[in-house]
Amino acid sequence: MFRKFWLFWLCIGLLAVSMTGGLFVGCDDSEDDDEENEIIPSGFTGTWYNVADYFGYTSGYDQMIVYTISANGDWTVTINGVAYSSGTSTWEVSGGHNYLTVTVVESMDEEDIGDQTELVVVYDSYRATLTETDEDGTYVTYMVRGGNGKGTVCGALYTEEYAPVINQNVTIIQTDTEYEFTATTDAYGFFYKGGLDAGNYTVDVDVDGYQAVSESAVLSANSYQMFDIQLQPDVTGEVYGFIYDAVSGGAIEGAMIVSDDNHTAYSQSTGYFTLYVNPGTRILTVSATGYVSNTATVQVVAGTPAATTIYLTQQASGTATVWGNVTLGVTGVGFPNVLVWDEFGHSTMANEHGYYSFTVSAGVNQISFTHTMGDTVVSDPITLAESQEYHLDVELTMNGDYSYGLVYGTVTNTYYVGIEDAMVSNQDGIYTYTDGDGYYTMFLPAGIHSVTASANGYNDDSESVSVGTHGAYSLYFNLDESVQTRGTVYGFVTDSQTGNAIEGAYIYSDTGESGYSNAQGYYAFLTATGTHDITVTATGYYNNTQETYIVQDSEVQVNFIMSPVLTGEGSLRFILGWGSSPYDLDSHLLTPEIEGSDYHVYYGFTGYADEAPYAMLDIDDMNGYGPETITVYQQFTGTYTYYVHNYSGTPDLAGCGARVQVYDESGLVTTVTVPSSGDGEYWRVCEVNGSTGAVTVINEIVDAEPTISRDIQNHAKF
Repeated sequence: MFRKFWLFWLCIGLLAVSMTGGLFVGCDDSEDDDEENEIIPSGFTGTWYNVADYFGYTSGYDQMIVYTISANGDWTVTINGVAYSSGTSTWEVSGGHNYLTVTVVESMDEEDIGDQTELVVVYDSYRATLTETDEDGTYVTYMVRGGNGKGTVCGALYTEEYAPVINQNVTIIQTDTEYEFTATTDAYGFFYKGGLDAGNYTVDVDVDGYQAVSESAVLSANSYQMFDIQLQPDVTGEVYGFIYDAVSGGAIEGAMIVSDDNHTAYSQSTGYFTLYVNPGTRILTVSATGYVSNTATVQVVAGTPAATTIYLTQQASGTATVWGNVTLGVTGVGFPNVLVWDEFGHSTMANEHGYYSFTVSAGVNQISFTHTMGDTVVSDPITLAESQEYHLDVELTMNGDYSYGLVYGTVTNTYYVGIEDAMVSNQDGIYTYTDGDGYYTMFLPAGIHSVTASANGYNDDSESVSVGTHGAYSLYFNLDESVQTRGTVYGFVTDSQTGNAIEGAYIYSDTGESGYSNAQGYYAFLTATGTHDITVTATGYYNNTQETYIVQDSEVQVNFIMSPVLTGEGSLRFILGWGSSPYDLDSHLLTPEIEGSDYHVYYGFTGYADEAPYAMLDIDDMNGYGPETITVYQQFTGTYTYYVHNYSGTPDLAGCGARVQVYDESGLVTTVTVPSSGDGEYWRVCEVNGSTGAVTVINEIVDAEPTISRDIQNHAKF
């Protein structure tokens, strides 16, 4: 397994930032908002491990970077146990934020000496983030607490094409106890799990379509181990070889090799590549910037690597223009939104009528056409002179795996003028919008459909159409003007326990308009203006309703986090959701005394469902929107306190739009929206009487972190 070139530069960037003060951003829970200079707070002093940087790519790296800071501001950085740099720092609290200014006094890189960097710091007892902003952008560094006798497992997960694998669970098993921990990859494929006891662990990854991976980790106190995991396809054939320049014979680095069964590899600096494929007769297509693509046919036998050498010819200089129409088979109807590209990375998208035009490389070239519901068509090689305009029409048939047909037509007013942005939808919630001429296209499954056209200021019109497989069918709508005005409501429907999209949820307005969520959980439909209730229903979930104000000709986003039905008596669930900012809000639950102990359930201690505290943080979101969900599986006598911490530090909690929904086995108990005013990083949401299940809404923003309360105050009860 080898690393892509950017991983090397990421490591170099990490060293530069870490050694010159690339520390974490944040707010100290113990500080107030008064501006002051002071020594380093005790909660931030000590040892930290640098585990990840976000520079556009994220991955694990081999260096163990340890940052140590003392109360007087002196700091040191070591790499793999060797001192790299040291210096001084000052701490300032201003506007509710912590600013750490770091000065390099000594460094193995003499150019760093004297450098000064200001960082915003957010931290707690377990983790910290450091944010640095300069003219090149914003850099965020992630650290976990070291020197606490615990260990950390972290790393990156990506495919053979070096694409990050996101939202994938990584299972970490303690070998001796067989206890399982779970870490989930983020948008960059990065995962980490801290707070692990010293001992032996296995790190298991199982992704559909790829070979399972199992790695071993040995953690000692105050250590961490990182894994750079590149997944390989779950296939049994292998092809290896070299890619060379046909004239010079020199190696070509970065050439892309794609097999006809859709597996990909890239050549190294020596031209060498290894590609895992299915056994049989395989056709390899090789492309590289500045070269004409070439193909090779290879016989692959399971368990026996097959060798091949492929030569590429350099592409002629200059550009030309290729244009034409893509039609659906022999129907003559334009095939919409077809992706068109040449051999050298130039591409365009055919419009709704199937027309395309784009600039390509001159010389020998081939033009390819594809659509998710269509077959791929590749033209014969064409020779293009510089500045030539070349006309190329293509018939594209629908893929045999799809039993769909194409419905097309226009939506016009009574003067037969096209209506732009009219919505055209069928009874199952499949929809599209018209272009500037009122033209539309949409693919519908074979069968009989009721298709409706709607637009702001017009009455709806519905028509019936019988759609056959791979055919084209016209439907034209002529809408009468109406005094009714409309806007669009759209959003995403997700599961509160996993954060995954819910497909097929039914979303409807109290005025009767409705739609269904797709595979990504997305929905959209037009509804009447004004204040309306939007409700979602889905099998196995509680209904969810939000009041929304719709403005004429505008769009409003309404996301729904759905709670699965609770089955146990005395069960309780807190679901926190918010927008894109702040990027990280954390749910916290303080329990009454349970079997002799009080408990604090949060990301640092996620709890257990079947033993004390009989409450568990189901999901911890760190990238905005949520959900963050805590489920109580059994209540005990005393007071439960639920609150939210603004781990991001900025922007403020007040007015950020966050809301908490509280469910018991009977359904939704109450919804609490964060106050529009108030100072502090903590939002005291509610308390629950463990004996009666009564929920007491607090709903106030405070400076100090809440503590366990034995009495419920007089706030609104539900």
